[in-house]
Amino acid sequence: MVLFIETVAETQKTTLAAAGIFAESFLAATERVMELHIELTRTAVETSAEMAQECIDVCLVRENVFSPNFLLPFVKALQPE
Repeated sequence: MVLFIETVAETQKTTLAAAGIFAESFLAATERVMELHIELTRTAVETSAEMAQECIDVCLVRENVFSPNFLLPFVKALQPE
């Protein structure tokens, strides 16, 4: 009976250690995913800000905002190279 209890205790100890390792790995992966998400969001915001700044600059330079040529720089900027 004592051998059975010792075996169960060792099994539980091993299971608990494995669960701890899994939890640490899961948290590390979650942290990395969050870091990547933050970096992606930062890049998207910076790109959007640069595009908005370009739009504002073009609008301020042009005398006639409603001319047909007004949208040409934006169309060229959005086309894939």
